[in-house]
Amino acid sequence: MIKFFRHVRYNLMEQNKTGKYLKYAIGEIVLVMVGILLALQVNNWNIHRVENIQKKQYLIKLIENLQVDKKNLSTELEYANKLIREQDTLIGMILNAEKTTKKSFRKKVNHARRVPRFVVMSSTYQNLNNTGKLNLLENDNLINELFLYYNEVDWYIKGSEGAAFNLSRNSISPYLQKIDYFISSYNLRDKERELLTKSNFWETSENSIIDYVQDPELSNLMTSKRTSLKALSRDYNNLLKRNEGLMSIINNIISLD
Repeated sequence: MIKFFRHVRYNLMEQNKTGKYLKYAIGEIVLVMVGILLALQVNNWNIHRVENIQKKQYLIKLIENLQVDKKNLSTELEYANKLIREQDTLIGMILNAEKTTKKSFRKKVNHARRVPRFVVMSSTYQNLNNTGKLNLLENDNLINELFLYYNEVDWYIKGSEGAAFNLSRNSISPYLQKIDYFISSYNLRDKERELLTKSNFWETSENSIIDYVQDPELSNLMTSKRTSLKALSRDYNNLLKRNEGLMSIINNIISLD
């Protein structure tokens, strides 16, 4: 094809047809420019096609991460609410000491050191953020909601969990170990735990139930623990709603593409 156009040019020059030659030369330049533009257009189309494939893959991975989060959040929310009910029972025991056995009270108060722990699945968001590919999602609302979601995990959830954990570790555990025989059975083997349950370990203390309930520090600690668990339950619930909203946004984008 190139040899053909070159042959035409030479013929026009030899025949001294300058006007036709100029027109031909301009036409050839235009043809080359059109070819370049078409090549660029095809290249841009290929790039856009690849980016769309990557975008959909990221959206699917975000959904998968959020589904794991939803399952874990629901589990931890249920556990937090269970611990709140246990705190209510414990506070009720303190208020009705005459109807409470020491064994049941001590087992209940020993559980007051427990704290829910939510582990977020953020691998896809971290990958997008660290590689500068968030704009690949092409949706400002989605990018903003993703930022708010993972920011809420870092600031609110971890803050509430940390407050409950610190209260248990720094205040409740030292207090219980100071006033009576309290142990954690988490690291015990099944047989050891079974023997402990069947033994009279929970009755070894000389303290009576009245000794517990007359100490205002215990009541204050249990009330504070209930308050921290309520805050954590609220934060779990709020994050769960944001999680469901995020998945709805992403599913809508996928369906439109």
